[in-house]
Amino acid sequence: MFLAINIDHLLIGDSMVRLRQKKTSFLRALAIFAIAFIGYFCVVFSTPALAVEPPAHTKTLTPNGDGSYKLSLTVTGKSESSVERTRANVVVVFDKSNSMDLRSDGRSRLAVAQEAVNALTDELMSVNSSDDPNRIQMSLVTFDSTANKVSFGGSNWTSDSSNFKSKINSIVTPLSQRYNMPYGGTNWEDAMKVALEVAQSADSDPTYVIFVSDGNPTFYNGTSTNYTYIASSRYILGTGYDYGTGSETNISNSYNAATDDARAVVDQGNKLYAVGAFGNVTRMQSLVEYAYDAPAGNYYHSATDKDALNRAFAAIVADIKKQTYYTNVSIKDGLTDMVSPVDINGNPTTFTYTKTDKDGVVTEWTGAPEATITGDTVDWDLSSVGQLEPDVTYTVSFTVTPTQKALDSVADAANGKEKDQNVVENPDGSYSVYSNTTASVDFTQQKTVNGTVVSEENGNSPYERPTLKVPVSKITIEKKWVGDEPADHADKVVTVQVKKTVTVNGNPNEEDYGDPITLDASNNWKKSVIVPGNLAGDATWSVAEISAIQGYDTSYSAPIVYSSYRSGNLTGSVDGVNTITNTFRTYDLVIYKTASNDSNVKTPLSGAEFTVFAADGETVVSAATATGSNGKATFSNLKPGTYIIRETKVPSGHQKLGNDLTLVVDISGNITLDGRAISADHQGVDPANGHWFQIDVDNHVLSVLPSTDGMGITPFISVGAVLLLLASICAALYFYKKSAIASR
Repeated sequence: MFLAINIDHLLIGDSMVRLRQKKTSFLRALAIFAIAFIGYFCVVFSTPALAVEPPAHTKTLTPNGDGSYKLSLTVTGKSESSVERTRANVVVVFDKSNSMDLRSDGRSRLAVAQEAVNALTDELMSVNSSDDPNRIQMSLVTFDSTANKVSFGGSNWTSDSSNFKSKINSIVTPLSQRYNMPYGGTNWEDAMKVALEVAQSADSDPTYVIFVSDGNPTFYNGTSTNYTYIASSRYILGTGYDYGTGSETNISNSYNAATDDARAVVDQGNKLYAVGAFGNVTRMQSLVEYAYDAPAGNYYHSATDKDALNRAFAAIVADIKKQTYYTNVSIKDGLTDMVSPVDINGNPTTFTYTKTDKDGVVTEWTGAPEATITGDTVDWDLSSVGQLEPDVTYTVSFTVTPTQKALDSVADAANGKEKDQNVVENPDGSYSVYSNTTASVDFTQQKTVNGTVVSEENGNSPYERPTLKVPVSKITIEKKWVGDEPADHADKVVTVQVKKTVTVNGNPNEEDYGDPITLDASNNWKKSVIVPGNLAGDATWSVAEISAIQGYDTSYSAPIVYSSYRSGNLTGSVDGVNTITNTFRTYDLVIYKTASNDSNVKTPLSGAEFTVFAADGETVVSAATATGSNGKATFSNLKPGTYIIRETKVPSGHQKLGNDLTLVVDISGNITLDGRAISADHQGVDPANGHWFQIDVDNHVLSVLPSTDGMGITPFISVGAVLLLLASICAALYFYKKSAIASR
């Protein structure tokens, strides 16, 4: 639409000059538009450059079953290979000395090595095709006391895997010469010389020399002077053995003779790999390091069994093909304050190192670079390893245990408090904590073609932040009411405090845990609180009322004891109930009845009856109860209130209590009788029967008369005698009159 409008505009011009001007302007505008348009598509539709691809790496936390966790950091030397661009010449230098006939895994070293080389051959030559049959060519050099080229139809090279494997399978140790020295020894110098000769005959494709030996060198080359003649003007010196008296000198001489030839192989642009197979090959790594004048890295492999030998060859195959490698690898893990690198008993952690191959076979990694802990940071520097082996996973593991802060923080979160930034709520309602702040792997990505590094790029990649689950316990605080009706405590509110007591080395330390808890009818007198495990020692959890309810007695169930987290017993949720019982307070009234004589000696009096009335003096609260032989009458379960105590029956010959007694028991437990407090020695608490109080009532014996300070007894005796005389006279007159009437 934009172009059409402008063209139309140009065609309407008044003159050719103007038209040319317009055409020029149009072409200029069109050019600018085209550039912008192309730029737009380059920006919008081009694929953005991808960041460097990191090696596979994981961080995991695995419970140990005792409350601690195994923290593992891994990195994998994953290599992506492409066979399309792979072209190479491969020289296999194969040891066939007498020691190769020794046993390994129930078979000879020779047989195991032959099998492994055959597998290497199949893997390498699998890239050959009908349209390009010579991508991979291979040559074979065998050696014992001397080295020899193997011919493939008059050539040093073959691209036929079957042909090469048949030559490998035909190798035998010089058994016929076993005890006829110098045959059957180990000459590294001659092996390197012949390998270099073969490498020099290769085409322009990259050449790789794979040196396989089971023992240190025991022969080296020389001249006709003082040397043992072999054949074809070949002379050697040495014992043929890598053991026995004086062997170290011989091995050193034989090794030194081979070093420059090994370096010559590398200096001429070839790659030299060495594989120490089964035997005593302590000098082989040094040979490779001398050749490269650098750490051996992936150019040296030690194999003590068949599987290790196969892994070594697999790593070399990966090097020969186009590969992506990772080197300069370093791992850093920053620990949070939620974990500590200690075991369940608080002992400092130790690091373990493993390697895992692509088949999942795990082996202990002896000689691994040491990880370190500085402050709260774990460092594991793998740069000394060089290139990580393809498809091999390197792992460092150590033990961590939740800190007390982790235990406390999770409990706080479960109780509804603000979560710590390192606390995570799980979908099931449980809680976990982060073990690390940040964790990352630094690396250099190397891309190689036929073993030559063509590009390098540095990168950094974070680890995931796994969490470890922290167990907690739940204590339910339950209020029970005894002795009253629900309506009596419906309006009550009870505040309680959870208390934590930790005993370490026999020293208890009690402290309040959390905020006070309110119990009332709205929460059915029940509430739960989450409590943490404890690292220092066993924790005892109890509860105490901090707002007592008047008129009730409080009792508690036995405290709940949880073993220390480090004992391994608190690895999951443990529930407990701590019961508070409020018993409505009632009283037993004991009336102690005595009788006193003239000498004021008081003795227990039985048979007196008392009745307890309400404050109105008419409503019976407790029925009449007689005193026993001990002079006591008991009235049970009196609630706080005002009562009238009345003596409703008195034993014969005793003076009755003249006035009622007014008893007041208030809600606080204060007791008064006729306005006077009951003394402390007259009240108490019986473990079996509860609260009691006693009042003493004394009755006088009626035979006890006034004292001699008054009239005495004489007036009373005189009046009695007169009355007795008058009664006798009246009786006599009565009987006399009756007798007279009867006689009529």
